[in-house]
Amino acid sequence: MPVIWVLALAIFGGCQEDRINNIPPGATLSSSGNSQLTYTAQGDGTVWVYDVNNDRIDYSGTLLSGQSVVVNPDTRQITVDARIVSDKAMNQGAQHRIYFEPNIH
Repeated sequence: MPVIWVLALAIFGGCQEDRINNIPPGATLSSSGNSQLTYTAQGDGTVWVYDVNNDRIDYSGTLLSGQSVVVNPDTRQITVDARIVSDKAMNQGAQHRIYFEPNIH
């Protein structure tokens, strides 16, 4: 039985560990999926777009209150208020997650 726990931790712990190393623990998952994603900030803060399949951050930056970030795998672009901020070669159908951490005043 302990071998199963070690294997489970190794399999499922890797993705979470990467997320913890690259995205602050105070950031919350705001959107997730493998098609177009949109998140609109309710306040100023920082946004991260995480590509689960490739285990990388495709974009991070400041998002002001009311601004929207859009992840569009069809055009392979990430935009903030319709301005292209990343055009990495993302795979169509790749799983993405948008995390957001509000600024503390």
